[in-house]
Amino acid sequence: MSVERFLLIAGEGGIPALVYRQAIRRGHTVKVASFSFFKTDPDLPRDHVMEFFSLDVLFAILERFDYSHLCLSGKVPRGTLLESARLGEDLLQSLKRCEDWRDGPLLTALFERIRQAGYHLLSPLDFLQEFLTRPEIIVGPGPTPEEWEDIRFGFSLARFLADWEVGQTVVLKRKAVLSVEAAEGTNEAIRRGVALTRGRVVVIKAARSYQDGMVDFPTAGPETVRLLGESGGGVLALEAGKTLIPDLATVIKLAGEGRVSVLGVAGKDEM
Repeated sequence: MSVERFLLIAGEGGIPALVYRQAIRRGHTVKVASFSFFKTDPDLPRDHVMEFFSLDVLFAILERFDYSHLCLSGKVPRGTLLESARLGEDLLQSLKRCEDWRDGPLLTALFERIRQAGYHLLSPLDFLQEFLTRPEIIVGPGPTPEEWEDIRFGFSLARFLADWEVGQTVVLKRKAVLSVEAAEGTNEAIRRGVALTRGRVVVIKAARSYQDGMVDFPTAGPETVRLLGESGGGVLALEAGKTLIPDLATVIKLAGEGRVSVLGVAGKDEM
């Protein structure tokens, strides 16, 4: 990558800090703009903290630092768009003009405004390729034949839900769907699902057929594995090549303690 410096816009979670560390390791100069209402890694530097999200403010920050490139990284919970106090007047007016509030159309409109202003977007995946899930059993015993049936069946459903921007995760057992992810997130979907049964369940996380690598990509972290282990164990099946595991060492440790198998699976046509 020829870009020497860029502004990192930090959403929620640990991914922004991972992008920052990878970029610094490669010799980039990085400034960080974060939000006061998002939880991020405490070790992530904060060169500018925003009290609300506004493209006008973002452009002013880029101009102050004299940067032409930016990278949007981290989760932006859908509820953020419903809280007007966290949005600048410019974005509020844009939302009023947008009939479709799904992630895809909103992100497309956001990216287009950034490009029209003369700035260039970098994908977080440019820095995170080594953390993508491989098509293999990562930890634990392989799924039973019954669990493989759940994976094949559930992957089709997870992909359908992802394509329609409902969510990315499905929890099931013997093809009975226990819960699906919506705006509440993966971990809450798992909590709802395991509350309906006992013992092992299968959790599947899939990406959209045409996943936008600029911001939105599935991630599996220690909390997901810990929650599944505390609920009786099971299988966490992640789409290979499209799902990130940022903290693999901790995931492997917790999976062993909680009787959780974690594996990367290929797309439906390759299973």
